[in-house]
Amino acid sequence: MIALVLAGLAVSSTGLVLANQLSQVYRAVDIAYRQSEQTFYNWLEGVARTHGLKSEFLVKLIGQRLLLMPTVDRRNVINSMMIDAFWDELAPPGTDRRPIFNLMSRTTRLALSSDPLSGELWLLAAWLRTKTNGFDAKASDYFVLSQHFAPRESALVLQRLDFVVQFKAQSSAVSAAAMADLSIARKIESKMAEQYARQLQQ
Repeated sequence: MIALVLAGLAVSSTGLVLANQLSQVYRAVDIAYRQSEQTFYNWLEGVARTHGLKSEFLVKLIGQRLLLMPTVDRRNVINSMMIDAFWDELAPPGTDRRPIFNLMSRTTRLALSSDPLSGELWLLAAWLRTKTNGFDAKASDYFVLSQHFAPRESALVLQRLDFVVQFKAQSSAVSAAAMADLSIARKIESKMAEQYARQLQQ
């Protein structure tokens, strides 16, 4: 009986810890409703202003949120984050966006340390690296890892092609990954695939 009571107390304690973590990572409205790009942005803007872009706690907080999000919601949010206009209020056009991109880069790598098979997180890492250092060897590696771990997920395939066609100088590994994505794209969006093919040949 004592053992059962102790086990119950341990479970209750664990539940309280998890509830406390959720209360930091999510607002009540996010728990009540399905997450969207807007609810994520509203939360991100609030915690960024509260803790500041140099906060290590903020890095962990955003990383936790990305890991706890359902995969579909996370992919939608990452797709939005890879559009420059997403950052207009946190870092208005004309200002130095490197601090917010460096923060998000650290956050993404932290999330990847817990979920290294996430194709969308590797793609976000590639995009963020490109924003601060150009499409260098690290960004190329991140892109290739995204394709390696999520080679057939149609939405992610198109996201990667949208991203990679911007860069003319590509390593053989990047070119091979892009060609693999192109072969999948031809099966799901043939017209778009032909447009991507022309851009990749330029």
